[in-house]
Order: sequence, then structure tokens, then C-alpha cells
Amino acid sequence: MVKAFAAETGPYGVRVNAVMPSIIETRLTAPLKEKPEIYKTYAGHTVLNRWGQPSEVGAAVAFLASDAASYISGSSLSVDGGWTAIDGPPTGLTQTRPSE
Repeated sequence: MVKAFAAETGPYGVRVNAVMPSIIETRLTAPLKEKPEIYKTYAGHTVLNRWGQPSEVGAAVAFLASDAASYISGSSLSVDGGWTAIDGPPTGLTQTRPSE
């Protein structure tokens, strides 16, 4: 959808990009962070072994909105601590258990 919209609006000088964050420490995710086993499991799915901060997502958005990204359109920027690079170690998040 990002690529199609960028192609459609590009001739009018409009750039279209997306930011794809993974697990970010927010009020919404606070209940998960309070459970150490869940926190560690999600953190372990990143190459940085931690959750992201809202400011890190904001910095990516600010970059894409800035003149520094004036030639970027139709892109999706992963702000995921490397989650999609490695998909983390095998855990309950990526493996299914056989039915009992």
C-alpha cells in the first residue's frame, strides 16, 4: 500500500513512507514489561536484546519527514532493534506447541 500510494502521489511532490516499530516501552505495553519472562522473551527477539523507546520511533519519523529524506518515498522503515533481521531465538512466540 505504501509503494502504491507513493507511486500515485509522487508526481504531485508527495512522499509516502511507513515506520514499522516492534515492541516499544509505552503505557500500553507496561503490563507486559512488568512480567520479567515476557519482557525478556520479547527483548530476546531483537539483536539489541531490549525494547525500544518512543523517542527512537519518533526519531525515525522525524528523519523521514525531514529534508534529509527528501529522496525517500515508497519505503517502510523497520524500527525494531533487528527483530526482522533475526526473528529472535526460537521461543513460544515463534514455535507452536503440539495439541495435547
